[in-house]
Amino acid sequence: MKYFKKNRKFIAGKTNIVFTDKGSISLNENEMIALRTGKNKNCDITKTPFGFYLTSSLNRRLYKNQFFVVLTKNRKGKFFLLLVDKTKRKKFKNYLKAEANNIVTTLEIKNLKKIEKMFNKKNSL
Repeated sequence: MKYFKKNRKFIAGKTNIVFTDKGSISLNENEMIALRTGKNKNCDITKTPFGFYLTSSLNRRLYKNQFFVVLTKNRKGKFFLLLVDKTKRKKFKNYLKAEANNIVTTLEIKNLKKIEKMFNKKNSL
């Protein structure tokens, strides 16, 4: 693993949110990092031979860490996957409204099962 430090600020979004880019991490195959938001909350990202696992399992580990995944679409028609802290739903709703973003779906178990039935194809790309 290699860490490349930065401290670049940039503005994005309808409401001109100021972000700070703290750097990047280069992972080797089968290496994992945990992003932490609190004492007992984290999300793992794992480098694989084929790309990345962007989250822990959607139906167990994320749920245990009080996160859920949301597919959103912004006012320009771009899609985003967001990892939302369940304890910060109000802030998330305020963000969506201010940025004029819409929820396409949440990737919770009930919706994942619907998506699976809708496509009903195994291992196709």
